[in-house]
Amino acid sequence: MSIFTDLGINVDNINKRNASYDRILPAMLIIDISGSVEKYSHKMITSILDLVKKLKKNDTHNNNVMLCIMVFNSSYKTILEFTRLGDIDEKLLEKNLKELHYHGRTHTGSAVMAAFDEIDSMRAAMRREGRKFYVPITFLVTDGNPNYTSSSDHQHEEKLLQESYETILKLQETKKGFFNVISVGDNVDPEIIAKLAGKGTPLSIDQTDIETLFEAVSDTIDSAANNMDTMDEETLNEKYDAFRQKISNYEEDE
Repeated sequence: MSIFTDLGINVDNINKRNASYDRILPAMLIIDISGSVEKYSHKMITSILDLVKKLKKNDTHNNNVMLCIMVFNSSYKTILEFTRLGDIDEKLLEKNLKELHYHGRTHTGSAVMAAFDEIDSMRAAMRREGRKFYVPITFLVTDGNPNYTSSSDHQHEEKLLQESYETILKLQETKKGFFNVISVGDNVDPEIIAKLAGKGTPLSIDQTDIETLFEAVSDTIDSAANNMDTMDEETLNEKYDAFRQKISNYEEDE
């Protein structure tokens, strides 16, 4: 068995021009745009754009990090499909963000489960292409309050919320993904936030400091991406033993 086979690297996928092999780190933002977070909308929009700009300053991230953004209130919508950072049209993203209306109720369970479906679809598509990638890292930004519309099926929404708790825990226990919860808004439900965090600890800071909140998100993605190894053929052999011994939270997803 060759070193390449043992590492799960398809030699045909090595770029001979720069002799490197890149693996994708998928990152997803699930953003609450219900009425209870409306007062923070401007800061959230500028902070998301700053997050993209900051991460795109790293050429490796441009190629290796894929970002997806979903927003939700009484319904959910993906405003940025999984896209390599280097391919993101920042002007179009800004336009889409500024066109959002922060209103309505908070159907968190529906959004979280839809996000997991989107991640699963991305995984399947990448596997069909023979691509390798690291386990996804997801950030949910919400007040956590399951505030339903009068016309919604409350029982169904509660079922989806419970399913989201269970799915998040399973994701964390099987190490198939990282799920992070950030509380924001004037009506934060600490009990719901804690359940959504699963085995993790929710990030809660001064609610007026949205910029710092998103800096923490971008720093987390940056740290995860920097744990990815890109090596050329010439140095692969000498680094092989150390590579196999390396322990990292960001292990390749099989």
